[in-house]
Amino acid sequence: LAVAVIGFLTAIRLLPILLLLALPVLAAFASQRAVLGYLHGRRLVLGPGAAAGIVALLALSVPSLGHIGRLDPAIYPTKVVQDIPRNCRLFNSYLLGGYVLLERPDVQVSLDSRNDLYGAKRVTSDERLVRGQGDIAQGLAGAGCVLIRPDAELAQRLHTSSRWELNSSEPSAVLFVRLRTPGFDRPRRYD
Repeated sequence: LAVAVIGFLTAIRLLPILLLLALPVLAAFASQRAVLGYLHGRRLVLGPGAAAGIVALLALSVPSLGHIGRLDPAIYPTKVVQDIPRNCRLFNSYLLGGYVLLERPDVQVSLDSRNDLYGAKRVTSDERLVRGQGDIAQGLAGAGCVLIRPDAELAQRLHTSSRWELNSSEPSAVLFVRLRTPGFDRPRRYD
């Protein structure tokens, strides 16, 4: 259980594993006579507290019942992702990479949030670029497409660039495609 807690503290995606490991341990602990006596003695406080917790969870979950199993269009741009040209080398924000890989395995992404393979330095560097900081030409070298939120500073800069054109947009993301110029295909980190 301690190893799972340490794993959860380093990567939140291990929380379900911690829960599965903790349930039998907590159930065994809660079934001891002393614990049962303690809980029984405080049932007047714990009962309403548990009921209030269940009501709070229901209040949080009810708004989601209408779209269970569907992606939130405010976060994931389904149409724009489908509009990415085939085999395009994509520069994308951290949040969108995993979704692009799921929907378009033919597209090479620059980052994805499904794992921690890239390292903090790489994630920070790309997020700085999304904020419009640093050398944008160098940061986008080798990318043929850019998928980011429309309110990102990089999106504003690409709107005014003569090297990029807006290909598709939704409220949650915009897709820019590089206009072909001689000497464009320099390799970058997407390999």
